[in-house]
Amino acid sequence: MDNELETEILKLKYHVKQLYQASENTKSYASLVIELDWSEDDVHAAHDIFEKHSHMIENGSLLNGGELERELRDRFSIGYNEVKHIINVFWENSQWQDVCFQYAEQFPCVEFQKILRREND
Repeated sequence: MDNELETEILKLKYHVKQLYQASENTKSYASLVIELDWSEDDVHAAHDIFEKHSHMIENGSLLNGGELERELRDRFSIGYNEVKHIINVFWENSQWQDVCFQYAEQFPCVEFQKILRREND
């Protein structure tokens, strides 16, 4: 139980740090952490997933958007709307843009219009 309590305290400290750095922008990286209740390890895991897919693209493969979505859903127990949020936040923060763009092309929706037009704020 002490280890579980310590883990939760560390997560709360991380959330507070992210809130401090966040603006009211719903596309901010910190909003993603808070809304999905992520720990620092979760952030690293998300980047690992995107990095894997980015390397595949760099090696000449097209993104398998369904596989990316499954990996995110399985790792974080989230639904499609949360996947869209992750894609948008990474795009807005100029992270993994090759992955974000190909995913948006495969699953076009209103939320991805800025990505499909290759716009950032």
